[in-house]
Amino acid sequence: MNIQKKISGLLFVPLLLLSACNDDEVTWGDPEAKSYPVVVTAQEFGMGEDSEGVTYTKGETIGVYMMESGTDVIVTPYANLRYYANQQTDEDYFLPGSNDSIPYFPPTGEQRDISAYYPRTIALADSLINLHLVENYEFCSSLLWARVNGLDKDNRITNFALRPALSLLSFSLRGGNGITQDDLEGVIVTMCGIPVSGHLNAVNGYVNINRNVLIDLVVPEADAATRAEGQSLNFSTFVLPSSTTAGYQMRVEVPKLGQTYTIDIPAETEADEFESATEYLFDIEITPQGMNVNVQASPITNWGSNGTINGETETVE
Repeated sequence: MNIQKKISGLLFVPLLLLSACNDDEVTWGDPEAKSYPVVVTAQEFGMGEDSEGVTYTKGETIGVYMMESGTDVIVTPYANLRYYANQQTDEDYFLPGSNDSIPYFPPTGEQRDISAYYPRTIALADSLINLHLVENYEFCSSLLWARVNGLDKDNRITNFALRPALSLLSFSLRGGNGITQDDLEGVIVTMCGIPVSGHLNAVNGYVNINRNVLIDLVVPEADAATRAEGQSLNFSTFVLPSSTTAGYQMRVEVPKLGQTYTIDIPAETEADEFESATEYLFDIEITPQGMNVNVQASPITNWGSNGTINGETETVE
């Protein structure tokens, strides 16, 4: 959205916000305390460097937090506030839920940090969002997060760029040296020893995982009806970010060949961590000699480290 072009449309938002507040929500004695509400705007971004922002237009809700500048200390009571998208296709601003507090900036100029996540849900211990890949995969796969630091009464528009909070694993399988795509029909890709549960901290975007509960996660194949003859078999799944992939394995079963290949992720692909908002592409070739695997990690532009990480090619007999 062009902020300069839309600024006139945003000017009425503080007035709308003011009308929804309660007198006891702001404790500053200065009557100007209610003059500087947060103006929430946000777009959704997907995986890939070429991802473009998508405007919400169907009343989608996000959870919003205000923190003391440079910290994760929540400014009470501004935790998990409900904001919903307006229904204008050319406007990116969100409106506050009628029953929630409205965050205000101090009239004395102190800075605040603001974070948001989508879709909004119940938060545990103020800022922890429950994650479970098996029980609630749809929620986990759609979870987005963003934080904007250093806002103040003179700079109140969030302009959130909401990005995936989890890691995306993509697998592309093809045959080589006489192995055809027909030979690969019915192949099963499984990530072994994957943590299934954890929490997203909606304040700082950090995901903690429960390493006491591990699963073998079967990765679903893309719709075969959309695959042209001769193209690769494609699979993908979201997993919880992790600072180490120690103990993670990938198993590829090829029923028509009567073969099963297993590799150790950190040792044989150099993918020694799974970062949030990052896609890991496993390029897999099945040949009579074994399985060749190459891994590339592609962080989203302007999210964490830029560039790509190239894994070593490994043959599994």
